[in-house]
Amino acid sequence: YGGVWAFVNTGTFRKTTTTGTTTFNTSVLLNNSGLVDTESGAIAIAGGGTNSGAFNAAANGVNNFITPYTFNDGSAFTGTGIDSWDASPITLNGTIISTNVATWQWYAGQIAGTLTIPSGSTLNIVSGNDHNMPGGLLTNNGVILHTGGRVRGGTGTVINNAALWLEEVDQAINDDYGGGWAFVNTGTFCKTNSSGTTTFNTSALLNNSGLVDTETGAIAIAGGGTNSGAFNAAAGTANNFTATYTFNDGSAFTGTGLVSWAAAITLNGTLISTNAATLQWDAGTLFGSATIPSGSTLNIVTGNAHYLSGAILTNNGTVIDPGGQIRGSGGWTIYNNGLWQEEVDNFFYNDGGGVDTIVNAGTFRKTA
Repeated sequence: YGGVWAFVNTGTFRKTTTTGTTTFNTSVLLNNSGLVDTESGAIAIAGGGTNSGAFNAAANGVNNFITPYTFNDGSAFTGTGIDSWDASPITLNGTIISTNVATWQWYAGQIAGTLTIPSGSTLNIVSGNDHNMPGGLLTNNGVILHTGGRVRGGTGTVINNAALWLEEVDQAINDDYGGGWAFVNTGTFCKTNSSGTTTFNTSALLNNSGLVDTETGAIAIAGGGTNSGAFNAAAGTANNFTATYTFNDGSAFTGTGLVSWAAAITLNGTLISTNAATLQWDAGTLFGSATIPSGSTLNIVTGNAHYLSGAILTNNGTVIDPGGQIRGSGGWTIYNNGLWQEEVDNFFYNDGGGVDTIVNAGTFRKTA
């Protein structure tokens, strides 16, 4: 008959007995503040609406949101079936609760607004489709399991990961919408189960004060950011910094894999590396002041030039240099109080602008 009409549920709408799909068609709004209970088959929400109640999907039950829909604070997903978002946009206003780790799936489309995943809840990002959140705010206090396509942001998107993000796919976290955005990790971001590279693309900042844990493959940080937490690289893995990045006091590098600097790196304070092979300066420029503490090792590798721009590098541990020239300007200073092992025939070079100084109070050894 045309126009729009609404099914307003403040009680219980239960699908049962039949195994097919019940559909709320285009222009039929489903506004729910009660319980939508899928005990068998599926319910497809194709007409939009709003929710502040609960959607339950029993085992083998499915709730499919295939048109723009709004979930308000307190919305809940229960049961052991599937709740699937496959629409643009899904608008989120507040805390969303999911009590089953497999039930809540972001399949495709766009989310807008503010979403908080509470402790004990899990959001699964699935399928090879793009998952878009321009300008959105996502706070994870539970678990996010990412096994699907790209996560795309921009225009001020912020992801706050305060708990556990499991990255099980080789994909990009990118800024396709422009304007920059930030992934703020105060919990654990763990790459696992995939052997390729997860990339934080240009203009997608990674600001870490928690743990970035690369258990398989590699993570490429190509959008910049800041760190005061830890980067772990398990055996055979790598954390590659290919864009301007700042490491603040207390930054730590752990594991037996590789941490590689190949960009303009700003250092502010003491950096800790607990494995002799793990921290490598491949190329680029160091700014600021850094201390390599006793028990830590910095490896200066590749034939590229390694620039110090007015920086102060204090070595109380070990520096191994089998790589290219060390050069720069602005009055850089190296204080060697530990072991500097020089394993290459090359230059320490002044590019002009100030007097550069090496102060050796430890051991400077030329070998190899």
